[in-house]
Amino acid sequence: MGKADEAFDAGYYGRYYKNSRTRVHGAKEIAKLCTAVTSMLDWWHVPIETVLDVGAGVGLWRDWFAKHRPKTSYRSTEVSRYACAQYGHEQRDITAGVQPRPSTSSFARVCCRTSTTRAAPGR
Repeated sequence: MGKADEAFDAGYYGRYYKNSRTRVHGAKEIAKLCTAVTSMLDWWHVPIETVLDVGAGVGLWRDWFAKHRPKTSYRSTEVSRYACAQYGHEQRDITAGVQPRPSTSSFARVCCRTSTTRAAPGR
């Protein structure tokens, strides 16, 4: 997938996700965010049946949904070959445009957050 894929290697994920001194957010912060987002949708009586996590990183949203909303169908994508192998995401590059893919899946809501705060070096 090119330079973007190469920039998001093991070092990147260690620095921005695993290292408590340099990471952007940890599981505790993401759990609060997931709780807030799902609570707001519950308040509005918006069902959460499917989730598409674009740029899923180490899978913090996936882990939260598995624990707190196990009936929700969850799908995750990442541009990084490393992250896909390590964390089980589908490899997709959303900057390359939408690629036709046979699917019966649809998503009523797609949420993308903090992608710009974790941009690849030199991008």
